[in-house]
Amino acid sequence: MDVQVLVERFHALRLRREQTSWPLCLVASRIVGQYERGVTLELADREGISVSQIEHLAHAGSAYRALRKYISPYIRRELSISHFAAAWEAFRLKDMPQNAKHAAEALVLAVDPPDGRTKWTSADVRAYAHEILGVRKVENPMRHINALYSWCEANMAIDDERREDVFETLGHLRYIVAEIYRSVSNE
Repeated sequence: MDVQVLVERFHALRLRREQTSWPLCLVASRIVGQYERGVTLELADREGISVSQIEHLAHAGSAYRALRKYISPYIRRELSISHFAAAWEAFRLKDMPQNAKHAAEALVLAVDPPDGRTKWTSADVRAYAHEILGVRKVENPMRHINALYSWCEANMAIDDERREDVFETLGHLRYIVAEIYRSVSNE
C-alpha cells in the first residue's frame, strides 16, 4: 500500500481522537516498516508529535501483529500499548522472531503475575525479557539520542537545506547507536 495513503489514514485516526488505539498502532507500524526516507519525520511534524512517539506506536503495532496468534483478545484488552512496545523492543522481535513465544508468555504473565501483584508494568516485561534471554542490563542510550533529536526539532532555526542535513545525520546516529546497543546487550 502506498505510504501516503497510510499517512492519511494515520491522520484521520488522530482526528477521531484515537491517540493510542490499536488501529493507530497498526497503521504506524506499516508506515515505519516501509523505511521510506523522511516519512516518519514528516508525519511527526504534521501531527505535532515526536518521531519516538510514532516509533513507539509502530513497535506496539508490530508486536501485536507478531504475537496475535499466541495471545488472546483478553490480553490485548488488559494491557497497554506500552506493554506491547516493550515486548517488541526487549525480545528483539524484528531481528529474532523466534522469541515471539517468550514475548507472548511475558504479556500473559503481565496480566496475571506470579508475584501476586495486580499487573506488571512495561518495565517488568523488559526485565523478564532480560532474564529469559540472559541479557545483561545495559542502559539504552536511545532515549538520549531521541532527546537530542527532539531538542534540535524544537530549537534549531536553520534553513531547510541544512535542516535536512542535520536530521539525516541524527538519523544515522540513531541507527549506529541502536546497533551498538543491540550488540552490547547481546554479549
